[in-house]
Amino acid sequence: MQQTHTRFRKCITAGERLALTLRYLATGDNLHILAYGFRVASSTACIITRNTAIAIYEKLAPTYLVVPNADQWKRVTMDYYTK
Repeated sequence: MQQTHTRFRKCITAGERLALTLRYLATGDNLHILAYGFRVASSTACIITRNTAIAIYEKLAPTYLVVPNADQWKRVTMDYYTK
């Protein structure tokens, strides 16, 4: 979703959104504390982290969370028993 500036405030950039989300995922800090540090409202921080995490998942999941097929499962099983 494209954010736009208004006369009253500037929009939160994609970089700031990503930074907030990655900080939350890396530290597990309370969103109220992170909101204070990033100078946004707590409700805004909650929405940002949720939407950004969903976007990251939707982009990376098809590549990195591929469902294994039967041959891959057999290979994993063989590796397990041979070690």
